[in-house]
Amino acid sequence: MYRPVININRLWQPILSLLLVSSLVACGYHLRGAVTLPPEMQTTWIQGSSSSSLVRDLRRNLMASKIKVVSEKTEGAATLSITRDTISRRILSIGSDGKAREFMLLYEVDYQLKGADGKPVHDLQKVRLQRSYLYDPNDVLAAGQEDATLRREMVRDMAGLILRRLSAQAS
Repeated sequence: MYRPVININRLWQPILSLLLVSSLVACGYHLRGAVTLPPEMQTTWIQGSSSSSLVRDLRRNLMASKIKVVSEKTEGAATLSITRDTISRRILSIGSDGKAREFMLLYEVDYQLKGADGKPVHDLQKVRLQRSYLYDPNDVLAAGQEDATLRREMVRDMAGLILRRLSAQAS
C-alpha cells in the first residue's frame, strides 16, 4: 500500500511567508510610490533647463504622481522653479604621494513653488546632498565610472527628495 510522505517544512513555508507579509503590513511599511502633492500642483510647469537631468527626473516623478506637467507656462499652472542646480567635487583626503585619494560630490539645488497666480506657495528651499568615494589612481577608468554613477544617483535622489519635501509641506 502506498502511503504519501508529508514534508512538514513544505507546510510551514507558506504559513511563515504569510506571517512575514502580514507583519510588514501591520507595522505600516509600504513601498515608496507616488507622493501626495499640494492641490495647486495639479498642473505644473517646471522652470529650469530642459536639458537638465533633474528637470527630466522631476517631470517623470510628477507624472507618476498623476500631475499634469506642461512644457511652457500656461494659465492655471503652478511653477516649480529650479533656480540653482550644481554639482561640485571636493578633495577629502590626499595620499602620501600628494595625490587625491578621496573625493566628495556636493549637489546643491534651490527651488521654489509658485501658485498659478505667481505668488510663492513656499519660501525658497535649499537642498544639499553629498556623497564621498575613494579614488584609485591605478584604475582611472573605474574611478570615472563611479563618479558618473554617483552623479546620476544623486540627481535621482534629489528629484525624490524635492517631491517628498513638497508633499510634507502640503500636509
